[in-house]
Amino acid sequence: MNSKEDKLEKLRKISGIVSAGKLGSGEVRHNPGAIPESEAAEAGFGEAVQDEAVQGEPGNLDFDGAVEEDTAASDYAEAMESAVRLLAARNHAEGEIRRKLSRKGYDPEAISRVIRELRRSNYIDDEATAGIYLKELIRKGYGSHKVRSMMTAKGLGRDLVDRVMSDHYTDREEREIARRMLEKKMKTLKREKDPGKRKEKAYRYLYSRGISASIIGEVVQYHDDETF
Repeated sequence: MNSKEDKLEKLRKISGIVSAGKLGSGEVRHNPGAIPESEAAEAGFGEAVQDEAVQGEPGNLDFDGAVEEDTAASDYAEAMESAVRLLAARNHAEGEIRRKLSRKGYDPEAISRVIRELRRSNYIDDEATAGIYLKELIRKGYGSHKVRSMMTAKGLGRDLVDRVMSDHYTDREEREIARRMLEKKMKTLKREKDPGKRKEKAYRYLYSRGISASIIGEVVQYHDDETF
């Protein structure tokens, strides 16, 4: 098991500790499959392992309150398990995790607690996720408009997206992407006999990739009439 999978498995087990308490006895019995608290502390998941025992005198227990606390702990554990599955598949932005958990119907308070724990444990880091996702979109040949739209749709904040793109996606890079994508498309474009229509199709193609209009004009103009 690699390091990421190992940590995610620990996080999954730790989330199970929370819902394993026995109500009304003043003690907590951990999930047999859960890792020891000492190991949890080493993994850096402090909040998730706080025992939630219900204290009370015999014959004077607040069972309604106990049930509410147990339900909250169960909601948290289930939401954490769902989040672990999502993160095991790929990186997710904080907003993306929150949106997906909300769609599954988890309690907002449980979702917020999961988000806090994942953030504290560095399992969600929007700054890092933005950089990784930007590189992926650049590699796939998307222009600045498309990249910005897809990154915000992923749940990344607009200010963060603007900052990351300003640092790592220059006009020069977008121009090179436009030229590369157009070269790949030339075989199809040349099937059109009319030069004017070929240029129109080139414009539309680059526009669909999210390339800036000014850069599309430069790149298409770069090719002479013999090419188009």
